[in-house]
This record gives sequence, structure tokens and C-alpha cells, in this order.
Amino acid sequence: MFFLGGVYFLGAWFISSKKKLQYLYAAIALCSFLLFKIPNILLNAGVFVLQTKWYIFFFVTMLLHLLGYFLLTNLFIAYVRQPRQNRYRVAFKTIFVVLFTIATAYFAASFISGGADTFAPVWKSHLLVFIPAEICTFISLLLVLKYHLEHLKSKLPVYVALISVIFLLLSSVMYILVQTGTPPMQFWYLWVISAWSVSLVQYIAGGLLWSALYVLLPIYPKK
Repeated sequence: MFFLGGVYFLGAWFISSKKKLQYLYAAIALCSFLLFKIPNILLNAGVFVLQTKWYIFFFVTMLLHLLGYFLLTNLFIAYVRQPRQNRYRVAFKTIFVVLFTIATAYFAASFISGGADTFAPVWKSHLLVFIPAEICTFISLLLVLKYHLEHLKSKLPVYVALISVIFLLLSSVMYILVQTGTPPMQFWYLWVISAWSVSLVQYIAGGLLWSALYVLLPIYPKK
């Protein structure tokens, strides 16, 4: 659903003659969420995948996953009234700069230094960066509910987006439980792709997020 939503908003960006950048940002955000699951798709298609050969790919796509939360947070905060909007936008950018710094260092230790199954397991990245990023996105939506612009006539899509972020938070918790509850840790990706319940939660989150953005983006505030 994330990928389909990304393709949809990319098409909307082209239809707008590339003028409405909110569609492009939404497309990048949604497509970046599950790029790290491409090896999963290949495995299901019968293609042999050696986990360690994909570590550089995981390094890049995990950072893109974090980028998706940053873009969504910035999209949502645009619906907050001035001058609070600028104040919160700066605060969130600062937080995400810190999260990107931590994520880059941690994923370098995980995937480049070979610590993914020893001293820098992937599940800890959810505690360090992804859950904080999801909380930031959640808070940005709460701020929209409290300080929303007058032309936002209905709060329903904001509530739908809130529910989608809750599902994303749940998926992060489930990833932690899956990877910490099924040793040996060197097979961490096998446990991840075998957890169909996580994929189901992400599928629901993608559908809800797509629906919310479908309503919100056409009334995106002009700068």
C-alpha cells in the first residue's frame, strides 16, 4: 500500500505540471517506507538472497525509511497556524538532524562494520531512531488538531493519519519482539520476513495513511 500510494502521488505531481511539491514529498515518503523489504519480495519470488550481501542496501534504505517520517512530519506541520508553525518546524528539523546523525552512525556499525547480529542489532534502531521519529510524526498531527488552519474543514483525515502512525508504532514494537524473541541473532532478517503479522500491520498503516493524504494534500497550504 505504501508503494501504491507513492506511485499515485507521483502521478499527481506530474499531473500538476510538477508545481505541487507536496505530492512529490508524499510520494518519496511513502515509497521510502518499505524499500528495505525488497529482498523479502525477491525471496517470495523464489530468488536466492544472501543476507550479508544486502547490508549496504539495508544501510541506505533504513536511512530512507527515516527520511519518510521526516517528510511526513513536515507535510503535516504545514497545517498548523503561524507563528506556531515555524516554531514547531524548526524544533522537528532539529530533532530529525539528531536522529539522522544517530541513525547514520548506528547503521554504519550494523551493516558496514558487520555488527548487525552482534554489538549493533537492527532491533535497537527502532528504539534509537524509528520510534522517536514516529512519535514526532504523531505529535505533529496532534498539533494540527490543536492549531489547525481555518481552511481545514474536517479533522477526520487527521484522525485517520493518527491511527496510521499508531499502526506504524505497533509495527516497530513488533519488529523488536520478533528479533529479540527468536535467536540466533545472525538470522535476524529471516525472522523479520517470516513475521506475516508485521506485514499485515504495515499494510493497514499504508492504506490509512494513503487515505488521509488523499484528502489533505489537495488543500495543502500555499507558502
